[in-house]
Amino acid sequence: MKYGGKSTDVCTHRTVLDQDFEHLWDILKITGVCSSDGLHVDGSVLALVGEMSEERKVVILKVFQKLDSHRTGVVSSDEMHKFFNPHSHPDVIEGKKSPEEAWFALFNCLCPSTNDITVCYRDFEHYYEGVSIETKSDTSFMSSIKNYWGLC
Repeated sequence: MKYGGKSTDVCTHRTVLDQDFEHLWDILKITGVCSSDGLHVDGSVLALVGEMSEERKVVILKVFQKLDSHRTGVVSSDEMHKFFNPHSHPDVIEGKKSPEEAWFALFNCLCPSTNDITVCYRDFEHYYEGVSIETKSDTSFMSSIKNYWGLC
């Protein structure tokens, strides 16, 4: 899935009836995310599902603040790696990925360019907006994020 200009490993496939698709397409045209130059993924996702709840945004901000110890507004891959706990990741728990594979999957989503070894808050939050779509419960989302990043 492309979200926020970055690929995420959050990928879903949904079946949509033709009449529902037409209704969704009308919503996208009305909200301006579908224009003559194509469909803007960021806007279309937000138009259809809305933004993350404030509670989720607060947790994401707390994680970023923990990672950004120098208060520069960007975090390095080293800072992220230092605090990321892949052992609580569902794919690691299920044996689908090793802890390092879970780290590299996250890193590649946040830093897709080989020249890019830092992440700003906007991109960090954008990534987690994509993850948030897959998690219905605020409690589950916030618990997972806290476990991944060692927040109490």
